[in-house]
Amino acid sequence: MNQQEAFGEFIKDKFSFRVSGGLFITYDGNAGFGIQAGGAYTVLPNLVIGGELEYGQFKATFFEVGGVRVKSLSVNVLAQYLFFPKGASPYLAGGYRSSIIVIDTKKIEGQRPGINGLDEVGFGNGLSGTIGFLFPLNPYFSFFCEGRATLDLQVTNNGKTDIENLGGFLGLAGIYFHL
Repeated sequence: MNQQEAFGEFIKDKFSFRVSGGLFITYDGNAGFGIQAGGAYTVLPNLVIGGELEYGQFKATFFEVGGVRVKSLSVNVLAQYLFFPKGASPYLAGGYRSSIIVIDTKKIEGQRPGINGLDEVGFGNGLSGTIGFLFPLNPYFSFFCEGRATLDLQVTNNGKTDIENLGGFLGLAGIYFHL
C-alpha cells in the first residue's frame, strides 16, 4: 500500500475536526473575514457530513445605506462529496446555514432619519455551495482550501417587509485533524 492509500484508509470512517479562516466578499463588493471550527464524519468513502460554527465580520448595505458594520455567527450543516476518497481530492459541498446577525443600526438611523427603532440583532437563513481541494499531509492532518458561495437572507421590517441578502463569496484555508 502506498502512502496516499494509507492516508485514505486511515481517514475513511473517521471523525475529523477542522479549523479555518479566510476572506469574505459580499455580493455588493464589501470585504471582511470569516473563521470556522467544525466536525465531520466520513459515512461513505466519497461522502462526508458535518457541521461548523462560523464567525464573520464585514460591511453590507441595508436600507440603501452602504458600509454598515455586520457581525454574524452561523451554524452550517454540510454534505461533502470527495471525487477521490483516498489521498488528495477535489470536492463539492452544499449545505444549510442559520445565523444570528448583529448590525450597526446607529449608522443606518444616522443616514436615514426616517428610519428608527431598528432591531440590532436579527436572524438569517440560507444555503451554501462549495468547491475545494483536500490534501492529506499525514494520517492525522489534512490541509484544505475552498471557495464558498453563500445565500444568507434576513427579513427586515421598517413599515414594509424587505429581504436583505447578506451572502457572498468566502475563500478559506485550514486544517483537518483526523481523530
